[in-house]
Amino acid sequence: MDWVRFLSEQGVSVSGPLPSKDGNLAETFDIEDGPLHVLVFTKAPGRPMQFSMNWNPYFHRRLGELAGKTHSATRIYQPSEGIQKRKSWLNDMRYIGQSIPKRETIARREFDEVVEWASSLETSRDTFGLVHTDINHSNYFGDDSGGVTVFDFDDAHYHWFAYDLSVPMFYAVLSFDLPSMDATKQDWFCGPYLEGYTQHMDINDERIKRIPWFVRFRRIDLFAFICKELDIYDWDVKAMRRIRGGFLVREPLV
Repeated sequence: MDWVRFLSEQGVSVSGPLPSKDGNLAETFDIEDGPLHVLVFTKAPGRPMQFSMNWNPYFHRRLGELAGKTHSATRIYQPSEGIQKRKSWLNDMRYIGQSIPKRETIARREFDEVVEWASSLETSRDTFGLVHTDINHSNYFGDDSGGVTVFDFDDAHYHWFAYDLSVPMFYAVLSFDLPSMDATKQDWFCGPYLEGYTQHMDINDERIKRIPWFVRFRRIDLFAFICKELDIYDWDVKAMRRIRGGFLVREPLV
């Protein structure tokens, strides 16, 4: 909540928290089942962005601008006094490791490789910070003016900005059967998306080269969620085939 309010104050298009009549961002009520925490947010303007109707290079650029503006503002964010710091990517990795069944040996190999790779990366104010981690089409609205507003920050934790940047790329490639994560070969999404991002946040060639690895990171995260919360054999068969195929060849998607 503290970070979302900060982003809103910095001019980032988020569904920000609204204070209660007593000035609190959250109110707690004791009920029979335990404490009930109540929070209220501004309604995001616009509507869900349907894949078949609303996705186009202009929208992709605006989505990139939103990600870049969020990361740029976050570089100077410090939790307010008394605010507990959010968890880091390592906590997410523990959940993933516990969620992948032992019989999924190829997926577990992928998990081990991703953890080893990520553990070798440096962290700095310009590369690492608090991020949304789940900027997918279910968590933002677009309006007729081209604006994009993001919401649902429940999964926010400390991670590399490049990981957060890679999440919309992963879902675009997966949902549209795009052939490549290479921005030079994919002008429909990746090119405009990165162009929008760099309006607010610098990203050098070395960090761009890490994006396929972070897509693998997101992929194993999604796979673990499906294993834990859904029926892995009833999920989107075509998408799952691409995910599993990527595990086999150690590529983001095939």
